[in-house]
Amino acid sequence: MNSFTEVIGNYRQGALDEQLAENLREIVAAVIDTGKVGKLTINLKVSPNGDGSVELDADVKAAVPRVTVGKALFYAEADGTLSRKDPRQPDLPLREVRSEATPIRAYKE
Repeated sequence: MNSFTEVIGNYRQGALDEQLAENLREIVAAVIDTGKVGKLTINLKVSPNGDGSVELDADVKAAVPRVTVGKALFYAEADGTLSRKDPRQPDLPLREVRSEATPIRAYKE
């Protein structure tokens, strides 16, 4: 009796086994990166092919978790360009302030 792994290894001269291994590596790496759950599904359809033989049809689905990018706030300019700066907010007149070091004096009672 053939083992399941032997059948998978012989399917399309090992191409299915290689695909499954690659999909699994990709899922494991993504699970580690994202902390989310991944899933690898193998669906084997077995159909009669006449004279005692059967045909196997493999369908592999890899649910690889993706990093959530999140949202960003932009302001639309009159010409349609986007800016991170609110056009209604005026610029503050910021300037560099130089400070002269003052020596620390000892406290006398």
